[in-house]
Amino acid sequence: MKTQLSFISFSVFLALSTQAAEVESLVNNAENFSFSAETADKVNKIKWKCAYCISEELWSGTWNISANNQSGDDAVFNNISDRQDGLSLDGAFNLRYRQADKYANIWYRGNDGNIDNPGLALAAELKYYSGARFTLSYQEMSRYYGDSGQTPFQQSANDLTLPDNWQPHQDSSKMPLLSTSLNNIDLELLRNTLASSFDYRGKSPWRPRMSLSQEEKQGTKLTSGYNNYHTTTLPESVDYTTTKLSSGLSYFNDNFMSDVAYVYREFDNEQSGLNWQDPFSMSQQTYSLAPDNKHHQLSIKLRYRQAKTQYLMSGHYSQSLQDHTFANSNTIAPVKSLDGRVDDMAIKVKALHRLNAKTRLTAKASFSERNNKTEQYFIGDRYTRVNDYRNTKMELTAQLKQFEYFNINLDAKFVQKDRPQQERTRTDTQEYKVSFKEKTIDDLDFNFDYVFSRRDGSKFNDNVQARNAQNQALRRFHLANRDRNQVKSWLGYSLSAAFNIELSAYYAKDDYTDTEVGLTEGDEVGAELTLSGATGTLSWQVYYSIEDTSYERAGSDNLGAANWWSTTDNSNDQFGIRIEVPDLIENVLAFGLEYNYSKGVVEESVTQNRSEDYSNYDDSTFKQHRVDMYLNYALSEKAQVKTQLIYERNTDLDYFYQNVDVDVDEISNMITSGIIGHDYNNTYLGVSYQRRF
Repeated sequence: MKTQLSFISFSVFLALSTQAAEVESLVNNAENFSFSAETADKVNKIKWKCAYCISEELWSGTWNISANNQSGDDAVFNNISDRQDGLSLDGAFNLRYRQADKYANIWYRGNDGNIDNPGLALAAELKYYSGARFTLSYQEMSRYYGDSGQTPFQQSANDLTLPDNWQPHQDSSKMPLLSTSLNNIDLELLRNTLASSFDYRGKSPWRPRMSLSQEEKQGTKLTSGYNNYHTTTLPESVDYTTTKLSSGLSYFNDNFMSDVAYVYREFDNEQSGLNWQDPFSMSQQTYSLAPDNKHHQLSIKLRYRQAKTQYLMSGHYSQSLQDHTFANSNTIAPVKSLDGRVDDMAIKVKALHRLNAKTRLTAKASFSERNNKTEQYFIGDRYTRVNDYRNTKMELTAQLKQFEYFNINLDAKFVQKDRPQQERTRTDTQEYKVSFKEKTIDDLDFNFDYVFSRRDGSKFNDNVQARNAQNQALRRFHLANRDRNQVKSWLGYSLSAAFNIELSAYYAKDDYTDTEVGLTEGDEVGAELTLSGATGTLSWQVYYSIEDTSYERAGSDNLGAANWWSTTDNSNDQFGIRIEVPDLIENVLAFGLEYNYSKGVVEESVTQNRSEDYSNYDDSTFKQHRVDMYLNYALSEKAQVKTQLIYERNTDLDYFYQNVDVDVDEISNMITSGIIGHDYNNTYLGVSYQRRF
């Protein structure tokens, strides 16, 4: 305890010290505070300064410029992209100014200004040491999907028309004008965000805050149109505006905390619908897009602390509103617009009690409710469903540390979900968990968890709001009775200061009872081995993991007893290695290399007791190789050059697309955009120069 108090006093004194000589003297005598000389030598004494003390005028900052080149399939990495192929120039700077009791920070990031590759970020922060802070920021973010997509439509906003001489056909490969009418689609979304905020964290226990932001999203994305068993990929024009206002007030003292917050969001879609001609029949089609809506939310948080007990409570009430005119349709609706309202509320309470130094108890309870107050009516023979729900949860936890060899955690959880407007209404779940953690061996960490849960499935309830209620044998998997047993363990051991080993494994089994149609059984098993270490200036890590999930299900195509059965096996293997040399040349050159490999396979077999034969699905396979390498060279104490190389290869063999080329007419009842696969092969090379002033 004396050593800990000395350390705290020493740290506080250094944080308040502004004299370099005093800091130097204290560091040189660090052994008096139970610091080793080796630890003291590594301390960056330049950064030991008070962050909130009044100081003299000081300018500081960084700036950098970088050149980046991406090549491959539209520069997609991890199926996500924010820029196109080719060379781009990026720049950034960060400027900090400190004077007396004021502090300012300005930063900027942007690229070469290519209109097809926007990327700009600008922000300013002004802070007073009395506690007030103001921020203002503007940011552009792009999401690029590619320019290799094709469509036969001529687009004007969200009105899509076919050529005047178009000849429809029920088979896309036999449409005579399809190949000669294709136009390229530039698929890109640009998001612009302007935001400002204010908050105060001074000596007063009251802390107000407020922020305002507006986000605009524009561009083109893909969607699908469906008519009479035919599907057509459509380009959709995007023009969204989202406004958010947030405000709050907090109060703090030693034993009590409270916070009240209000959030308002407004979403505005300039495009109310998408009009398109069906290429298979030339009929005019229309469907609605995301409607304008508003959202209000009021929330509160409370915390109270006694000597051995702490109480926490939080809750919110929200209201979502929309009034959206229905698109023209052959089906006549009894109202002209969906004047919708949904109320949502939730309450959570939590109590933590320290019975003694070795026993802690925790109790939690929560209740949430969704109340859809939108008008309900029939459209033909269908009834609009409101999808209300009520969720209740209780949980008790005990942490026991009085045993000689293990710390033990006990946990019991009870969850009730009620869906009053659905045909299967209520489920009850009980879950019990016990955890052991070894505590006697210094270099060993060992944890073991066992979980048992039982879910009582909901009962069949055929009512006017039920859909697909013809088969009483049908039990949706998430509403069937289920018993789950799960075991998980983790082992970590330090063989030496330079070598560590970690091993984790888990197994779970689900048994579904009282069900004829749906899931009947499921198993999941996984393991991961990680080796890591450090020798001199080299640190490394190697890992390998495997995961396998299998489940069985039964189905019926005659609204009666099950007459087909299937087994699905999902396996996923991952391997990775990372090497870092932070001082390849001491204080000058740093090097890092990382390789990751992933492979996933889905196998499915089907058996049936039907007159018509259905063959098994072929396997679906996913593979990804990724290499990431960096090299940092310090030109001086204030300047450095950073180089990064990334290579990524992704193959995704999907059963549906395995024999499909990128041609838009390869599937007879579909017209695609030509972008239907997930394979790509990409390289990124970036070089940047950074200087501190």
